[in-house]
Amino acid sequence: FIAVGIYDFVRFIANIVIDKSRVNSTRLILLRAVLLIVFGVVLLRYHKLFVSITTVLFGLIFVFEGVVSFFKVFDKKTMKKPLKWFSLIAAVVSFGLGILIIIEPFEGVNTIIRLIGATLIISAVERGLSYVKPE
Repeated sequence: FIAVGIYDFVRFIANIVIDKSRVNSTRLILLRAVLLIVFGVVLLRYHKLFVSITTVLFGLIFVFEGVVSFFKVFDKKTMKKPLKWFSLIAAVVSFGLGILIIIEPFEGVNTIIRLIGATLIISAVERGLSYVKPE
């Protein structure tokens, strides 16, 4: 954030030097630069809080994904019969792991990385199986 803020600040100065009549139109660049730099400094100062909040948000995302997937399992139009059990297990696992992340946010960073990988694998297998036509 700080690097992008510095880049925007330099861009603002360059625009003023090149064309002084563009000062009014480039004020938003200056505002963005200042906000990015301030946010970056605050983020550096309170990084543990930021990581904790981000971890809890990822936990909530997994919980909501689990709930949505759970209800999607029972939609007869979208799910084929062989995939229902697999999708139901994936929904319960996603929900349970989301709750685990919310309960243990400080150790959740490693869990999030593993969950993202597992979710991607499960999603790929689920989508791959959806293309297989049962005989």
